[in-house]
Amino acid sequence: EEELIIKKLFDGNEMILDYKFLKGGNSGSKVIEIQPLRGNHPKIGRFVVKFELKNSERKIKKEKTLFRQYISDLLVSNYFVEYEETATYEAIRYNYASSDSKKDSFPFSKLVSDKLTEKYNYSFTLEKVIEELFECPPYQKWNAKPFQVTQPIKTLYSGYLQSEAKIYKAISLVKGINATAIDSDELVINYKKIKEHSLRVQKKICHGDLHSENFFKDDQGVYLIDFGWTNQHHSLIDHATLECSLKFKHLPFYIPIDELKECETHLLSIDSFSKSFDLSFVKRPSLLEVCKLVIQIRENAKQYLLESADPLEYLISLFIINFRQIQYSDLNQAYALATAEVLGKKIIELINE
Repeated sequence: EEELIIKKLFDGNEMILDYKFLKGGNSGSKVIEIQPLRGNHPKIGRFVVKFELKNSERKIKKEKTLFRQYISDLLVSNYFVEYEETATYEAIRYNYASSDSKKDSFPFSKLVSDKLTEKYNYSFTLEKVIEELFECPPYQKWNAKPFQVTQPIKTLYSGYLQSEAKIYKAISLVKGINATAIDSDELVINYKKIKEHSLRVQKKICHGDLHSENFFKDDQGVYLIDFGWTNQHHSLIDHATLECSLKFKHLPFYIPIDELKECETHLLSIDSFSKSFDLSFVKRPSLLEVCKLVIQIRENAKQYLLESADPLEYLISLFIINFRQIQYSDLNQAYALATAEVLGKKIIELINE
């Protein structure tokens, strides 16, 4: 069935589909990169295909609708999709890569992993990829019409907090406390206060799930995939999501939590939104590489802060995404929990001020 739905996306029985597995999503979907090979034209492009079993939510069909609304209808250049379904599966195909299929493309997750394992051998830097990311065609369109709203955090991030029960369960497991005692945990108490807090923010179209596996770099630039969360969001959500992805997915799990917490304490400052921020407190090379990228992400995010001298708005966005990611067992849950505790305390302090 998986083979059938993939073949439906590519015409021609004479075609060979050369593929590599990219990821399995927490939602149950699978993502693969495909390069069709044909006798007369051995190189005819490179594509990403996302597919999953049909269910009542029909997430991939909704993703196609969101793509049309926020990519096609806005006339974003060089982005096209195809959708197919069978009796049991549905799939979407993105032609994200450059038309010259001889040029390699790389998911950002691989680039970061290669950097942290000292296998990096590319003509561009990670910082260059981040720079191109926030200047790529979708963001050029999405950034055009921001608007301001005042909303409680629970409304602003309603879609991201639907898994609250799973997050509580994960906190109980990581901390080794009884689930019945979760309501008296300081992190949960702070979370409940933060989500009731109202904030005036900018909203705009955002990708909504900008982790390191959802964009690619090739010689033509940076390409996004996976638009299942694309919508009008808090304008900082993509920056916060990417920061969390770098920290909880890519940093080695062997780094002591106390060392990571100390780093997070330094990053609470508004000074961390400038490239001139002093990172001399970071001694470990892998942690330093990630911190440099975090500072670059935050410097780009600063343009969306309504109060440029106040980190509260960004810290709240970071906290909500961070809190949500505690539930995922493929991430560093202990680090995510510890960071959420640091952020929660600081946010409550700033709110009370």
